Amino acid sequence: MLQTKGSEMKLASYSMQMTHENEQSHFIIRMFIPEHLDSIVVSFSYQPEKEENQAVIDSIIKEQGDLYNLNQQEKESISSLRNLITLSVTDPVGYRGSCHRFETTQTVRLAAGGSTPGMLNRSIKSGMWDFAFNMHAVVTETCQLDIQIKGFHEKATNRRWFQSPFEKLEKKKHYQLGPIESNASHTYLKGEIHTHTNHSDGGQTVEELVGGAKAQNIDFLAITDHNTMSATEQIASLANTHQVKLIRGMELTTFYGHFLTLGYQDDQAENWVEMGPSTLEETLVKMKDQGVLVGIAHPYSPGTPFCTGCHWEYELKKLDFVDFIEVWNSDDPHLSPTNIEAFQLWTRLLNEGHQISATCGRDWHVQHTDKQVAYLFAYLPQKPTEQEILRAIQNGHTYISCGPELEFTANNRYIPGMTLLLDEKESSIRIDVAIKQMDEKYKVVIESNNGTVLESKDHELSHLIVESEDLKWLRVSIFDDAHVRVAFTNPIYIEDSNQREL
Repeated sequence: MLQTKGSEMKLASYSMQMTHENEQSHFIIRMFIPEHLDSIVVSFSYQPEKEENQAVIDSIIKEQGDLYNLNQQEKESISSLRNLITLSVTDPVGYRGSCHRFETTQTVRLAAGGSTPGMLNRSIKSGMWDFAFNMHAVVTETCQLDIQIKGFHEKATNRRWFQSPFEKLEKKKHYQLGPIESNASHTYLKGEIHTHTNHSDGGQTVEELVGGAKAQNIDFLAITDHNTMSATEQIASLANTHQVKLIRGMELTTFYGHFLTLGYQDDQAENWVEMGPSTLEETLVKMKDQGVLVGIAHPYSPGTPFCTGCHWEYELKKLDFVDFIEVWNSDDPHLSPTNIEAFQLWTRLLNEGHQISATCGRDWHVQHTDKQVAYLFAYLPQKPTEQEILRAIQNGHTYISCGPELEFTANNRYIPGMTLLLDEKESSIRIDVAIKQMDEKYKVVIESNNGTVLESKDHELSHLIVESEDLKWLRVSIFDDAHVRVAFTNPIYIEDSNQREL
């Protein structure tokens, strides 16, 4: 954890014991260096300097001398055996240099000018840095290595380089225009896209996960273990056994936020260790080039040390490479304050003109729960392909629910995720809502960028006329008698065809 005091920023501190087995290896500290640092100072020391036990020295000289065919005179010329640990540095630009010296205590400065000899003079670029401690020789039984890495700037720098990650975003629009054609083969299928097995921190095997999904009548399931896709090697055999459509996925679990990534064509995972805040877009572009869906997971969950990297800290300039935001996470998602905050973020983005889908995820780690679970329902053919499922999630042809099943259309042919273009003659929109499993305590609310349009206890709202003036989007939410949201749709977007941005 970065800490600051005046112009000094403590970046890292390590203390460890090396043995002969560590010889000819590298201890690499890979870390993100924030912006605006003028210099970095690496201080390290190791003790002891050399082997003091003469009997041990004699034994090593004899053994290794025989190995290298040294004669007696050459053996006698060796007066001591030394430990040797040096430092090499690689910054985001490339290899910066090495300080190959025999001093057991060293201080190495890195800056645009006045760097320690051995290191190039180069400005301190924000990004991922490698500080490699090179174990050339560890001849003593143990060798204590202590490391301090500090950054310096004229002004104090807070450890959090972000202020508000979603404040300055370029608008994202996908213009899924439609409208849909009436198709009896399409319906809303039940899915779960955030799961974990014993291939990461889950308490269930892959087979138990898929079997549990089948028992809950789940139609499509993404396996998204943390930073690994080894669990997805079993997809083909299990999909045939349980008749659940399985999707290769992974939760890219970094220090600064978690991504849900869906739709890999093989089991090759992205190497998260190489990612840093300044290289985020490079990684997202690579995944998008592979046809992978990318979503922001639980953006407001408590972060380190409560949940490592769970809180979203990446500052985004645009949402072009993000397909969805997980606004409901875990069991009892409708009761979570952090989910309420994520839902508010999503609503604000919609009001600002972004068109981005919302999803839910159980974050499914164990089979059984006594809490309520929300599912993602996607408008799909009865036997969808993986690409059809991914497109429905990306385009927001979905709703999220802890119980009620619902249908929502505008002008009879537009479903959630589509953009309804109005011509100059149209001043109103017709809305139809149908709710199944409608409890008497539930209330249906039609919401828009202008606030609440309608509240009703009816389980069916037919031919509801809504004035279109100043509307950007419409969605349906269902609340219980405690005014807790238990279900909601993605929005239908509204645009004036004459003012549409091209």
